[in-house]
Parts: sequence; C-alpha cells; structure tokens
Amino acid sequence: MPRSMKNMAHSNEVLALKNEAEGPIPTAWRETLSAIVEGFVAGDYRLERGVANVAPVSAETASHIREYFHDYGATLVALPDATWGPSVCIWYGRRPPALSSRKV
Repeated sequence: MPRSMKNMAHSNEVLALKNEAEGPIPTAWRETLSAIVEGFVAGDYRLERGVANVAPVSAETASHIREYFHDYGATLVALPDATWGPSVCIWYGRRPPALSSRKV
C-alpha cells in the first residue's frame, strides 16, 4: 500500500508526500485549489482578489488562462466535494506535482 494511502487509514487527512507514485490530492492543497478555481469562475484570472499563499497572476498569463477556458467551450464551475475522490497527483523528481482528475 502506498504511504499516502496508509496515512488515510488513520484519519481523513491526506498528506503531501514527495514520491513518484500516484496518490490523492493532499488535504492541505484542496482549499487553495478550490479558491483558485472560484477566482477563475468569477472572472478573476489574475487572482487579484487574493488567494492565501498564491501570488497574483501576470496579465499575460491571465489572458492565456481566459483564452484556454474560452477555447475549451465548457462552463467553469466551483469544485464540488466529489472532485477529490477521482483526482490524483504525482511528483516527478524536483518538478511540482502534476494534477489530474477524471470527470465527476
């Protein structure tokens, strides 16, 4: 059993572990990820309203984000609690973790 899954056996908290095995999104990241998505839903692609521990996004990057959502053609909504069940992350060496989610 992966270490991250062992941690879940004793509590609902999922810890951030830097291993190269796929695991659930750490509990500590979920509020931040939800706040970022809520900002985007509100049209605040620069995150100027503020998200704790997240730097505002440059105008150029915000423009790209806005275009990506527009080009995708779907309506962005706040993340439901069900998001975390099928979502996973994985660390690749020193790079930040990659996040993935199946449709909920």
